[in-house]
Formats: sequence, structure tokens, C-alpha cells
Amino acid sequence: MSVNRTAITTLENLGEENTLLRNILETMGEAFISINKDWRFTYINGQASELSGMKAEDFLGKVVWDVFPGLEETTFGIMYRKAMEEQVPVYFQEEYAALNIWVDVRVFPNPDGISVFYTDITAQKSAEKTSAKKEKRFRSLLENSEEVCAIFTPDAKVLYITPGIEKLIGYTEREAKDFDLLSLVDPDDLPLAKTMLEDVMEKPNRKTKPFILRVKHKDRSWRHLESILSNKLDDPAIGGIIDNIRDVTDNVMAEKKIRESEEKYRLLFDSSPLPKWIYDAHSLRIMEANPAAAEHYGFARDEFLKLHLQDIRPKSEVPQLMKMVATIREKENHFAIANHKKKNGEIMNVEVLGYPVTYQGKTARMVIVNDVTAMKKTQAELLKSYARFTYVAKATSDAIWDKNIADDFINWSEGFFTLFGYELTDANKKVSFWRSKIHPKDESSVAGKIRAALKDPACFSWVIEYRFLKSDGQYAYVKDKAVVLRNAAGLALSCVGASQDITDLRQQQENLLDLNNQLNQRAEELAVSNAELEQFAYVASHDLQEPLRMVTGFLSQLEKKYSAALDEKARQYIFYAIDGATRMRTIILDLLDYSRFAKMDFDVEGVDIQALLDEIMELNKSQLAETGAIVKYRGLPVIKASRIPMRHVFQNLVTNALKYRSPQKHPVIEVGAHDNGTNWVFSVSDNGIGIEPQFYEKIFVLFQRLHHREEYSGTGIGLAVCKKIIENHGGKIWVDSIPGKGSIFYFSLPKK
Repeated sequence: MSVNRTAITTLENLGEENTLLRNILETMGEAFISINKDWRFTYINGQASELSGMKAEDFLGKVVWDVFPGLEETTFGIMYRKAMEEQVPVYFQEEYAALNIWVDVRVFPNPDGISVFYTDITAQKSAEKTSAKKEKRFRSLLENSEEVCAIFTPDAKVLYITPGIEKLIGYTEREAKDFDLLSLVDPDDLPLAKTMLEDVMEKPNRKTKPFILRVKHKDRSWRHLESILSNKLDDPAIGGIIDNIRDVTDNVMAEKKIRESEEKYRLLFDSSPLPKWIYDAHSLRIMEANPAAAEHYGFARDEFLKLHLQDIRPKSEVPQLMKMVATIREKENHFAIANHKKKNGEIMNVEVLGYPVTYQGKTARMVIVNDVTAMKKTQAELLKSYARFTYVAKATSDAIWDKNIADDFINWSEGFFTLFGYELTDANKKVSFWRSKIHPKDESSVAGKIRAALKDPACFSWVIEYRFLKSDGQYAYVKDKAVVLRNAAGLALSCVGASQDITDLRQQQENLLDLNNQLNQRAEELAVSNAELEQFAYVASHDLQEPLRMVTGFLSQLEKKYSAALDEKARQYIFYAIDGATRMRTIILDLLDYSRFAKMDFDVEGVDIQALLDEIMELNKSQLAETGAIVKYRGLPVIKASRIPMRHVFQNLVTNALKYRSPQKHPVIEVGAHDNGTNWVFSVSDNGIGIEPQFYEKIFVLFQRLHHREEYSGTGIGLAVCKKIIENHGGKIWVDSIPGKGSIFYFSLPKK
């Protein structure tokens, strides 16, 4: 917890009306004391009392130096006086021998005295003391490890290799340096080794995934070694390709990396997201800076390294800066809140931590900067975001949840109770409770999928369906959607998601599946029925032709043989009978065509429409000459279609244009085509009698005629056949017409 330092002026008169501030001071994680200008304690919170082992009444109203004799001459006393007298915040870390603890101390001046915050860092200091021992132990372990780290040139010449190589493949360190390591790789694995070497050589700092090679031991046995290659040719401290090798023949999984202390610090310095720089303690010139510093302040790195501290402070604050720098002791840490200036003139509020260092042989200080300009704005936005999240969680019917990977709890929204009936108690929020309610047949699968998703650094979400036991004893089908939040290294930190009850949806899906099966069965039955009907229609229409031929033949013979004995009425009856039989035979032939084209048993091929129309013109040349018709067509495409049905379509449309011509003018017929990207669209236009709009659909229906037979011949089947052919090709046909001026028949055919 942090407290607004400028808001604390005095705590001497802290009364009941300041309960909120008191609660903040008492519940924050830091020890806090307030001292007035007379060096008397005016407030001490519970953490400070606990840290010192003394009660609040042992402090309040008493002089600091009386309560802690000898403190005035220590770093504590010196820094307290500096903050009080110079009215500047100070920061330091110091051991308090009387209590045998190390503390991190921040002192903030105010008009009535000083406010002091303490943090116990004894554990941290203890860890720092053991750091050197750990480093030495690390090096010793590396040199004596059974695992191996090698550095070699692009042509596989060994520059350095750890002694463990002898146990790994039987060769000593000296022997290993005398030969090409690739010569030991199994010939079958050599392509993989070369591929991985080429891959890592593509660019600096590239690193391969682990891969396994079979390598021949000195005793001529084969070992399975896992390697990870890293390109460090551009790193002056290494100058080669690092190969981390471990023996996985007996499933020994370990790896060692060689890093110099200076490399580690350089990596930490350069990769830090916070601006860091080192400046000369005397000239205040910036000597070194990490990429974040130059980028955050808007400079190129070489520009930033030419700056002095004064250059990044507003001019009005430079005197204050110089005064502060003059008072910083050579070996002390310092903390300050200041305004810094970017290259573009933008001012930002920052927290600054400074540490004494020696750099390039000079006394210097390393600075870490935290830009807090956007902190309040971000906090406000976070509050709004959290409020929105809360409202969404309440508004949705889903059970919204989030989980920290390190915890054993799942934080559920109220939807958990709404969907499943379980109260949101601590016991019910445990992962074990959730898992216990998953259907036994789904539990291991769900757990396995989640483990795999969390383990895979490239996985940022999952969708899982399972059955979940509700409080009423019924299982609900649940769809769980989650998003995984990871750190920069790809490690899963937390995940958030929503559980949705899809029981009704699953039931609908099952019902749809049953219905689909029924429909499929019905479709099969209809297909069989249609096939039988088509066969019946074909056979019936075919067999009907023979009796009609007999009727026509006998009537013709009757008229020829007994013509002299027949009166006009009898001859008229014979004419009507022969005409009716002839029309019946025409209808049967058209029905045969309709049945034949409905089956679509024709092969698809490349059809040259231009050549097809040439054939149709040749077949109808006498009728064209008789009517004086002009037919125009040019540049028609070659399409994928069935040739015979396509010829029938164009034949029918052209002859219809001739049949329904205007008596006052010669027929003019134009055939065209254009490509709309997915379809060929054909048009057959004429200047005939035209069609009323209300009949546009009727003309494509079987046996639908718009004129009496005495006016225009035909059975009313032709356009129905055309429609069936076009639809069997996956297209559609339609008409646009102006009565008295002509018609245009359009039809489309898919290009694929």
C-alpha cells in the first residue's frame, strides 16, 4: 500500500474524525512514524510498534534521541536531520544493530516535521550476502558437471568445452578440441544437425528448439544427446555458437549455461523495461543508458549519451537538482520525486532511485526511473474497467471466472450460482470442488487439455466442453472458454474465462441430428420413388407411341381407301383424329425429352457455344430464310457443360424467337454472353411479340401456354425443359420483356 506523502503534514492531532487515514496507516504493509520539528514522536502505526518491539505509549510525545540513545550519530540520525533541515526526501538502507535487522528507509519532509516509512529487508540482505557464495558454487558446479556446454565456430571447430564431455562421449576436453564434432554424429542424423546449424546461423541471437542426435561414444556405443544451439557470434564475450548438451539416453534432463557476472548484469541492465542510466558523479554527464531510457525520453541512444542531468530537467528545477546532487554522499543511495523533460518538451513526473557504482574507473551513480505520470489516470481507468467487468458479469447468464495459476481457488461470478445452484463459499471456490463435479468420464480429458494448454507457451486460449453436476443432481453440458495470460517468457500466470450452460443447445443439436437422419431416410425413399416414376414415365410414354402410330396409320388408310364413299363430315372427323394423334405423339416426345434431361446423365465437357450456334443455324437455315430472320452472335465462350442439353437450350430459345415473331417485321435475334466473375451469363434477345410481366414465371411451368394452338403451335414443354437443364447445371433462367417490342431470355451457368 502507498500513501500520498504530501498529504501527511502532522499527526499530532489525529482524532476520531480521521478514521479513514488512521485505517490506511494501520493496514498498510510498511512501518510508519511521524516526528515533529521538536524531534518528538507524534504517531507510530502498529507495524512500527511490532518492528521495534515497543508499545506506542513508549514513543508518543517523547524525543527521538531519548527513546533511542546514540541514534543521532548514526546514519539514521544524519539522514533524519538532512530531510528535516533541507526539506528534501531521502532514501537509504541501513542495519539497525540494536534489533539486528536491516531496514529500507524513506523520509519525507513536511511543514511540521518528517514522515518516515520503514521496510524490513533483513531477508534480502541475507540473500545478497550468500549471492557471492552461490556464484562461486555455480561456477564450480559448471566445471564439474556431467552435462556439457560447448562453444564452437561455424565450421564446428571447438573453442571451448566443459570437462563433462569425457563422461558424455568418452573423449577428454583436449581430445574434443582436436576434431570436428559433426564427425561423431550418426549419418542418419547428420542432415538434422546441419539443418539446425544453418537455422541458428540465420541471424544473431537466434536459438533453436531442443533436438536429439545420436552421437558415437569413444567406446563405439551410441548415445542420444539433446542439444540447444544459440548464435552468439556477435557477442564479444563469447564469439561463437553455444551448444548446451545433455545425455537423455537414461532420461537425464538437465542443462547448464555459462554466463559471466558482467554478462548477467549487462543483460539485466539492457533488458529492463524501466529507464536506467549511469552518470558521472562529478560532471553529471550520462555515460551509459539502456534502450528503454533513450526510447522513453525520445532520443536516439547516441543523442542520449551526450546529455547531462541538467538537460532532462525543466530549467526552473536545475538549481534544485544541483543542490540535491551536491548533498548526495558518495556511497549513499538516494530517492527522489522529480519532473523530467522529454526531447519533445513533454514533462513527466518520475520516481528516481540512485545507487553508487564505479564505471569505467570513475565514481558514478546508476539511476532507475519510474514514470508515474500516467499512474493516476491508469488507476482511474482500472477502476472503470473493473466496474464494467462487474456489470458484465452480473448482466450475462454465463458463469464468469478467473484464476491465478499459483492459487487453489477459482473466483466465480454470480452466474456460478445461477447456472449450477452452488453458493459462492470459499469451499465451493476451490479447484478440487470444481473438478469433483465434472462427470467422471470427462474429468481426465478436461484436466489433460487444461494442463497441455497451460504448458504450451504458444497457447493463449482454450474451448472445452464437458458435463458438470448441478446442485439438483442433474448434469449440465458446459462450454468453457478461457484466455491464458502469460509473462514475457511464456509462463502462464493466470486465466480468465466463461462457463456457458449449453444443455438446451446440445438437446437441439441432437433433435436436429435425429431430424436430419429422418430427412436423409425420406430423401432416399423419394429418390427411389422418383427413379421409379421416371422409369415409368419413360416406358409409358415410349409404349404409348405405338398405339398412336397405329391409329394415325389406319385413319390415313381409311381416308385414302374410302375417300369417295365418305362425306365432308366424315373426312373432317378423320382429320381431327389424325391431328389429335399427331399432337399426342408430339407431347409424348416432349415428355421423353423432359424425362431424359431431368436425369442429367450427360458428361460435362468443354462446349464451344460459338460452334454450337453455327450448327443450330445450319439446321434451321430454311426457316431462317423463310422468315428473313437475322441472327447475331460473336465471340461466345467455351464453357464447361453437357453439350447435348446445351444445344437443346439454344435451339429452343432461337426457334421460339422465330415462332413468336411480330407479323410486321423480320425477326432479329441476338445471342450474347458476359463473365460476372463466378458465372457465365447468356442472353437471347428478339424483337417479337413480347410477354406480359404477370406471365414471366408461368412460361417455365410444364404445359403452360399463353396462346391458343391455332395461333402458335407447340406443347408448352420447351421452356420447362430449358429450365430443368439450366438448373441441373447449377444455374437459373429468367426473362425480361416488353409486350409488342420483344423479349430477352437470360440464363446463368457457374464457371466451376
